[in-house]
Amino acid sequence: MKKEVILKCINIKKSFGIVQALKGIDFDLYKGEIHALVGENGAGKSTLMHILAGVYKMDSGTIKVDDKNTDLGSHMKAYAVGISIVFQERSLLTNLTIAENIFVDRVPVNKLNLINWKKLNADAKKILDKLELNISPETPVSQITVAEQQMVEIAKAMSMNFKVLILDEPTATITSQESEVLFEIIRKLAKQGISIIYISHRLEEIKKIADRVTIFKDGSCVGTYNVYEISLDEIISKMIGHELSGYGAEGKNKSTNAVLKLKNFSGKGFSNINLELEEGEILTLAGLSGAGGTEIALSIFGVNPPKSGEMQLYGKEIKIDSPTKAMKNGIGYLPKDRKECGLFLDMMVWENIEAPNIYKLSNGLLLSNKNRFRVAEEYRDKLRIDTPSIRQRLLNLSGGNQQKVSLAKWLLYNPRILIIDEPTRGIDVGAKVAIYRILSRLASEEGISIIIISSEIIEILSVGNRIAVLFEGKIMGILKRRDANEELITQLASGIKSFGKVESKKMN
Repeated sequence: MKKEVILKCINIKKSFGIVQALKGIDFDLYKGEIHALVGENGAGKSTLMHILAGVYKMDSGTIKVDDKNTDLGSHMKAYAVGISIVFQERSLLTNLTIAENIFVDRVPVNKLNLINWKKLNADAKKILDKLELNISPETPVSQITVAEQQMVEIAKAMSMNFKVLILDEPTATITSQESEVLFEIIRKLAKQGISIIYISHRLEEIKKIADRVTIFKDGSCVGTYNVYEISLDEIISKMIGHELSGYGAEGKNKSTNAVLKLKNFSGKGFSNINLELEEGEILTLAGLSGAGGTEIALSIFGVNPPKSGEMQLYGKEIKIDSPTKAMKNGIGYLPKDRKECGLFLDMMVWENIEAPNIYKLSNGLLLSNKNRFRVAEEYRDKLRIDTPSIRQRLLNLSGGNQQKVSLAKWLLYNPRILIIDEPTRGIDVGAKVAIYRILSRLASEEGISIIIISSEIIEILSVGNRIAVLFEGKIMGILKRRDANEELITQLASGIKSFGKVESKKMN
């Protein structure tokens, strides 16, 4: 049976100055399908979505909706033909209620031209019920969770009676459990005949949710594939333009000396953790969001000291009760949310690199600009930070390059143990590969011991020596990476399976 094409793009081109963002894109979307778009940052997928949503005007090409040539030159024109988009950055007004946000520019009024609150809340309730969102439409948005806000964004789109819904990184800021709820809603919408365009850097989601996937690279469409006919490795290879040789190469241990030992380590969000970290090893703490990895890291780093148990550094028991003490003992920590906790986006690259290292760059009481700029240039070259100048403001860099700046500032501090929480969160596959290779080199060549906290299955299986899988703050098993697979990790991370005796063995 031939599938109905609801949206068709033919030879779409778009330039910004001398940069050609789209080089003649052909794309089609079936009725009731979930169609994923993937590609590195700058590949062109977001530009095309902005054109379909009426944010950008294309330079040339044809767009057909229901087999009719369509002008999508504005938001309202896109809405008129049934195209709605939920951007990654939420647009809700937190001081208004859910109902007011859903119908923000279309509130019903009575004969006196006053807001008809009863109809407003009733109409909003109907949409919330379709999403199975059990929350009052009169609730202020400021009082609901991030996941619920994402659902309200979708409810807002649904109020437009759309036939095409574009979701841009919908799971970027919600937990794995919340993502599953979202996936179920997306599937229900598709069954109702709604067509979904799904953009995500989390490629494991593509296999789980999408029917087809279109791969973008450098403003061109590499190809469109049925999801069941292409592997994740093949998707990644086509995105970055080469095979995955060296992808996530393991660090090679320099010795069998344990630099860090945790014995019956217990604290807020975790209990009875027994772990060893070897010199030059990459150890991954894997698990669903909220499994306890972040809490363990914050305790090691002294933000939330443990309630009981023992921590040893280089064979000697030590109590770390503050980040300052952790840093003095050679421990560094890159937080999950680098923008909120780790970087100063309005400051320049060199200022971010020097932030925790000012004393190292001073001559007595004075700061040496010569040293400051020299060191920043060295780390730009060492980590291949893609920026025209170290005087570039950090907000102008891509997510992957921002993460490299985070690494640079800690490497300048010269830690022997580096803890990195969700190292590639929100960055594209090409940048992920670059980060993995940097971490591998730091471990194998410089002997830095690294703890990675990750909830991404591809990442867990791609980088590191051993994997400690967590569930509800407890270690369910410790695996050599070569012995790990998605099914086993998922079973451990979900609490379905555990090893009777958990032994911490270094990978050979």
